Amino acid sequence: MADVRQRLEKMAAAPYVASCAAVAGMDFRTSNAGIRCPALVIAGTSGESATLDPKEHCELLYRSYEIINQRLPMIAGTGANSTAEAISLTHCAKKANAEASLLVTPYYNKPTQEGIFQHFMAVQENCPVPIILYNVPGRTGSNMSAATTLRLANASEKFAA
Repeated sequence: MADVRQRLEKMAAAPYVASCAAVAGMDFRTSNAGIRCPALVIAGTSGESATLDPKEHCELLYRSYEIINQRLPMIAGTGANSTAEAISLTHCAKKANAEASLLVTPYYNKPTQEGIFQHFMAVQENCPVPIILYNVPGRTGSNMSAATTLRLANASEKFAA
């Protein structure tokens, strides 16, 4: 698991990780600017995920994996404001062969730091896929503190920040 965590941290730190739903016809190794793309994020928070119901979300992940055809690692956005839905979407990501889950803090609910911690812990305890912690306060209305991030990183090797 430590090797997977190191690879995920390297991918997450890359300056150009592509995020798109329409991946057909894309050159998966380099962008038009000649920048190497280390992975594709499907259903991240900056795109289509907020408009998808759970069935559509899973279908998007399955179809994207077929199109990517193992040319790049796929990272699946599986965040939700409901912990149960985040768990369900993360299971779907695993079935779709995602390398990892990009899991945002619960949105709209404005959970406490303990609530954020418990949300992420519940997902990692119930799902067999590595998780990239994703903090985007402008989209979620909550901010995961550095202390909570460190607490999560120390609690499980499934987490990459």
